Amino acid sequence: MSKQNTPPTYYALDLVTPERPALTGTHTYDAVVVGAGYAGISAATTFAESGMSVVVLEKDYVAAGASGRNGGILLLSEGTHLGDADESAIVDESLGAAAAEFVTFIEDNGIDADLRRGSIRLAITKRQAAQLAQSAAAGSAEARAGRTYLDRDALTEHLQSDRYVAGLLERDNINLNPHKLLEGLAAHAERLGVVIAEQSTVTGVRTSRGAVTVSTGGGEVHAERLVVATGTGTGQVVPRIRDLLFTGYSQIAVTEPIPQDTLDAVLPSWYSTSEIATFSRYFRRLPDNRLLFGISTLFDTIAGPGMATQIRAELRDTFPSLGDAPFQSAWEGAIASTVEETPLLERIAPSAVVTSSNGVLASWNAGRIAAVATAPEYAAYDLLRGNRHTTWPPLHLPDRVVRTGARGYFKIKDRL
Repeated sequence: MSKQNTPPTYYALDLVTPERPALTGTHTYDAVVVGAGYAGISAATTFAESGMSVVVLEKDYVAAGASGRNGGILLLSEGTHLGDADESAIVDESLGAAAAEFVTFIEDNGIDADLRRGSIRLAITKRQAAQLAQSAAAGSAEARAGRTYLDRDALTEHLQSDRYVAGLLERDNINLNPHKLLEGLAAHAERLGVVIAEQSTVTGVRTSRGAVTVSTGGGEVHAERLVVATGTGTGQVVPRIRDLLFTGYSQIAVTEPIPQDTLDAVLPSWYSTSEIATFSRYFRRLPDNRLLFGISTLFDTIAGPGMATQIRAELRDTFPSLGDAPFQSAWEGAIASTVEETPLLERIAPSAVVTSSNGVLASWNAGRIAAVATAPEYAAYDLLRGNRHTTWPPLHLPDRVVRTGARGYFKIKDRL
């Protein structure tokens, strides 16, 4: 019987993973991590690298959440959104160094994640095209050398769609198989001695005098340190964090293999692509001549019979000749984000930290920071004290009202 409790993704269909039995009985570890996504595995790896004994408690299976169900694009372009040139250069340098370190870590440990370089951000309006042109000229000299602004004519060398007016080629961004990557990272953590217990839903967390106790349906863990990295499940594990995160949604479909000449005619480039709109579309070729096509509904879940229909409608609008390509699989992913879209790092006890972040690289780094922040010396100075976020929903309005208003606002903004 499959251990997957959620619809399988294309990434996981042929992936052989080890059995990781659920936690039973009472155990003592130096550190316990809740959640086996990028942030959780990163925190566990950080603890293990310092010689600590570690257990990871996962309610489902490794990569079951957003970490294994995303578009597989590692973006390094956040710095280009900053207005100040010096700040953009600093962020570019920091992101580049962090990404290089992460990729080196992956390669040095023999983790196969189908890495491929390069992506194109797409503009559907003249205002967005101007943003991309500005981004091409922003940041450090090294970052600028890796970017090329593409007007409509230049863009046709990479894709054929009447929807787009311009693009920004970013050669350093990385495309990958997120499920394979996370399984590889989890296997590396296990080689360091980390125990991963799947099907181990946390039912309670208690902290007292520098110690933590985490309970599941089948057992209990006593530890000195705790990191909670459970994404959309954070509110269930630590209820008082619930109002610091909101849930957003995106949907992805992968086609059956498409004749190569048909695919070459509309998408000759192997670069991944993503729109800069709030309700964006993103797509890329896969090694076996399939097309991965995703949409972001952000404020609305559309999981169910109508999801594939909506994805197909947007695929047909983007590439009419591919509109009838049969889907091999389709799924929805849910992310937990702060209103500011910055990582959550919240101390809930002297040796216990909750973290949540979006994106492969940001989540991996957030997990490392969270693990380090559980050390007594950091609790004494409380370096996380200034990390504050807007509560959700803002102004204590009903969630449905805020989502409806935000949906309308951003749909108008995307068209300007």
